[in-house]
Amino acid sequence: ASFRVFGVSVRSARIVMALYFLLVCIAVYWFVAPVFGRAAALLGLFLVPMAFSSIYLGRTLYGEVPAWCFFLWGLCVWRKTLVSGNAGLGLAAGILFGLAILCKSILILMAFPAFGVFVFDRLSHRRLSWPGIGMPLAGICIPLFTWLGVVSWFGMVGGTTGGTWGLYQHYLLFGLAPAWNGFQETLLMYPLTHLVLFAAILSIITLPFFLRHDPPSMLLLLTAGFFAYWWLCFTPGQLPRYLWYSYVTASLCLGI
Repeated sequence: ASFRVFGVSVRSARIVMALYFLLVCIAVYWFVAPVFGRAAALLGLFLVPMAFSSIYLGRTLYGEVPAWCFFLWGLCVWRKTLVSGNAGLGLAAGILFGLAILCKSILILMAFPAFGVFVFDRLSHRRLSWPGIGMPLAGICIPLFTWLGVVSWFGMVGGTTGGTWGLYQHYLLFGLAPAWNGFQETLLMYPLTHLVLFAAILSIITLPFFLRHDPPSMLLLLTAGFFAYWWLCFTPGQLPRYLWYSYVTASLCLGI
């Protein structure tokens, strides 16, 4: 639509990315406010654009910002699903999660943090209902299988998606050498900033797990931690934008 209105150019594409980033900021507010209060939500909204790579990714043509936009809005809708028990909202949350994976294939790794939330709930509060779990899982399948059908119908199998996974296979090799590269090239360059962000996460981590039991917040924190771990131990540490999910979440925690 942007290309049709403004012409085919990088500038036209950046308009779309900027709108997605604006939606990310709005999602941050609506995600934080119901559980942690409006003041924390406003501070988080103020700090998220300051996170490493935020402005860069908010104008360049990568999938991180659209993917995180759908993921955050999916978490907001999922929270309403858990409160209301509405199966339709659960399906909508799953569709948003599926769109996030379509925007950035590597987000499929959030299945591991999601399983962690499920196990924690089964061992503690046992508040996750099966509709609250099953409907989002069904919803995730809708955009994924629809897209597979589209690329199959138009003969695009093995194109962009296959190329993406071909690239990621080199980022799924565990070792200690990548961890040292990551520490050297990113974390050690800004040690004070990283210590503050890490302290912010630690300072609130007990709230969603024990004091308020908020599964969407649990999933967000575990996803951010998992991607930091994945980036340190499974990638060469040369693409800091893959840490953006963790940086944004840490800035949100700092606001709280």
